[in-house]
Amino acid sequence: MDVQSNSHISPPPLSSLSLFPRKSNLPEPQLVADEIGGVIVQNCDGKYVEYWRAIGMASLPSGSLTVKNNCGCIMKVRADTDGDGKADTTLFTLTEINQTKSVTLKTISNLEISCRGGSGQKANGHYSMKVRYVT
Repeated sequence: MDVQSNSHISPPPLSSLSLFPRKSNLPEPQLVADEIGGVIVQNCDGKYVEYWRAIGMASLPSGSLTVKNNCGCIMKVRADTDGDGKADTTLFTLTEINQTKSVTLKTISNLEISCRGGSGQKANGHYSMKVRYVT
């Protein structure tokens, strides 16, 4: 049996023989905190109006929400806290002018507010959110 020489095959370069895998070129996930706020202006007809929604996020943000009632309407504040697309968790109700309430949530994916107080009235107030999420 003839043994042929494998001299035409060279060993891999030493730089490719690593005991440790290379680090990915992907950036490390970052925790981001955003402050979001806006004015509440809507009819006092009891219908819910959506003021904020999380779109295109891999995981739901957590955060704190504050709402101030600047009028005499009764404001109900609710949110979607499980990401199913339905704002079915009532967070709190504001019943007096200049009343402010806050809540901290483990998860939130939208914010809706309804106002009751009489026909022809306009509700007004302010909401602010501090949300935290991973990018």
